[in-house]
Parts: sequence; C-alpha cells; structure tokens
Amino acid sequence: MLILALDTSSSSGSVALVKGDTVVAERNSAQVGTHSEWLMPSIDAMMKDAGVSVSEIEKIALSYGPGSFTGLRIGVSIAKGIAWTLGVKIIGVSTLKALAFNLAENDHSVEAGTIAVPLLDARRGEVYSALYELGNEPPTALIDDSALTIDALLDEIAERGLGEKALFLGDGLKVYAGRILENMAPRQIAAPELWRVNAALVAKCAQMEISEAGEFASVGSEPVDFTPFYLRKSEAEIRLKGPRKGF
Repeated sequence: MLILALDTSSSSGSVALVKGDTVVAERNSAQVGTHSEWLMPSIDAMMKDAGVSVSEIEKIALSYGPGSFTGLRIGVSIAKGIAWTLGVKIIGVSTLKALAFNLAENDHSVEAGTIAVPLLDARRGEVYSALYELGNEPPTALIDDSALTIDALLDEIAERGLGEKALFLGDGLKVYAGRILENMAPRQIAAPELWRVNAALVAKCAQMEISEAGEFASVGSEPVDFTPFYLRKSEAEIRLKGPRKGF
C-alpha cells in the first residue's frame, strides 16, 4: 500500500511516500516559512523525483494535531483535497505520538522502559504533551495528549516516579528547556535532530493502525468527515467568545 504522509504541525515540514517498510521518497525542512507555499510544491517535486503518479496513492496519513492551528488547517485542507480527488481515506496520527516514534526508531541508545515526553509549545503558558513508554511496538501511552503547564507536566512525571526515565523532545524545548533542566539532567533532553516530526514515521503509525484493524477493515476517515485535532480552542476563538464589556 502506497501512503502519502504529511506533517505541517509546527514551523518545520515533512512529506513522504512510504510503501510497506520502504520510504520511497521524502522531503524535510527545518523551517518552511509558510506551509501553504511549501507543501504542494514539495509534494509535487517529491513525486516527480520518485517517478510516482498521484493516482497510485492508496491512503493519506497526516499528523493532525495538536500543534500550530494555522499549520494544521493547511495540512488538513490539502490532505482533504487530494483524498477527495483520489477517492481515498485519511488516517489522522497524533503529532505527539509521531514524535515519540522518533525516539523508538532513530535513537538506538534508548533503553526499554524509557518514557518519551514529546513537547510542543501551546502558548499562553502551556504545552501540548503526553507520556509514552518505549520498548513496546508501538510505544505505550501512559498519559494521552494534553494541554497543561510545564510545571503540571513535571509534577505529573515526578508523582509517577518517572523522573529518571523521562526523555524530552519536540520544539517546545526551544521555550522550556531551561525550566526542564532545573529538574532533570541534560542527558534527558533528546538530540535536536529528533525534535521535528518525520512524515515517514507518521506513515508508520498509520500502517500500524491498519495492521491492528485487520486485513478486511477499512481504516481512515472520508475527506468530508476529517477534522484537525486541535485539543483546545485557538486564541482567536477564545477572544471571540470572551466576556463582553460595556453592558
């Protein structure tokens, strides 16, 4: 099965074509600028380089949140447009789960029992995070995706007695690495090259979902039904629905 995988959840960007265990082609950028200008040209160039026709795509996998509201909207809109045209389904993958897979797949020094702590800056003093225990296939979620303060996250890790096992990654470290290092050792922050979501691993997460569902199951959402996983309201929505003054 040929899967087109996309990530637009943060300031970086990633696209990949994956078939079985083979990454047919991929393009990654640490800083894309504007996803609406980067994504489609990157998909087109990748497919041209790989000699693959759009009509060969059988599923689309997308890191659908949490993350940047603007980036997620762009990724979902383009994924829906392609899926609608091809008549294929979209599989949404948690951005935080895809980040946890970075450690499971790319850091061979990580021991079984390590707790991956993917971290994204949610703004307004909060982070998007979850806890995944590595050593299993797939990694086991101990805490589902949440929006909380960095102090609340660190308290939760401490209360569970996981402080020595925690390994942090994600671009939220650009904001909160200092706060984390007040409580953790430097070795508990993953290498920066693992902080970005990789679309090939988004595809792997989707493949696992397909495999778990069974040969005859139809996994994924129809384009018309697919929506981003924002986890919380955007700042614009909060301002819009805030208390009125002057009455």
